[in-house]
Amino acid sequence: TEATLRESENRFRNLAFNSPDVVFVLDVRKHQTLFFNRDSYLGYSRQELESPDSVLVNVHPADRDRVLKIWSDLRNSDINGSLSMEYRLRAKNGRWVWVQGRQTVLSRADDGQTEQVLVTLTDIDERTRQMRRSTGQNLILKDLSTGTGLPEILRQIARNVENECPESRCDIHLFAPESGIPTATAEQRADLAQPIYSSAGIPLGTIRLFRDSSTPLPPDAQTILEEYAALASLAIERQQAELELT
Repeated sequence: TEATLRESENRFRNLAFNSPDVVFVLDVRKHQTLFFNRDSYLGYSRQELESPDSVLVNVHPADRDRVLKIWSDLRNSDINGSLSMEYRLRAKNGRWVWVQGRQTVLSRADDGQTEQVLVTLTDIDERTRQMRRSTGQNLILKDLSTGTGLPEILRQIARNVENECPESRCDIHLFAPESGIPTATAEQRADLAQPIYSSAGIPLGTIRLFRDSSTPLPPDAQTILEEYAALASLAIERQQAELELT
């Protein structure tokens, strides 16, 4: 009955408005947002979020094909369950944020094609960044254990920092020029820096981060530099110990 339907809709809205996730309903044929449980998200206003394809246009270029494939499957197949995937969305300030998107078909038109889809976006940015950083650091530790040279280890550290801080450039300035690592001039001012200390507290160098755009650094950028500075210290001290044995 109409009363039952109204009660069901009210129950859905109450659940959605109290959900920690972003929840919205799309009419995929008209490219219209029918419901959104937030007044803002990632810095965008409700009006911006309700514009056609507001989420899709902000998907990271490296993830776009996978996301479009999900939506193509939802539109044109007889999927009755949910499809889920992880991808990055660009916040209004330019920062990329990892989310888990779950898409569920709510209704289909007479021709069988999808009409309305329920989308839930869960913020997994911190968890995903920690997992990726842990993987990168474990690979560096593996290289250390297999005798990879100091220059390559430090280059890998710089690449990992740049991957975790998009649109930034990382360099490692050592106080021992014979290391073979390209270093920046002292006149360059870094946006963020972290000293590298030996296990005895002796300064060995600095990891520095330079932004290439107005995109803000990740909130954990300083922690990232601290963790990679510790790995750089291990690599430098290992080389020093090897030199002492020769």
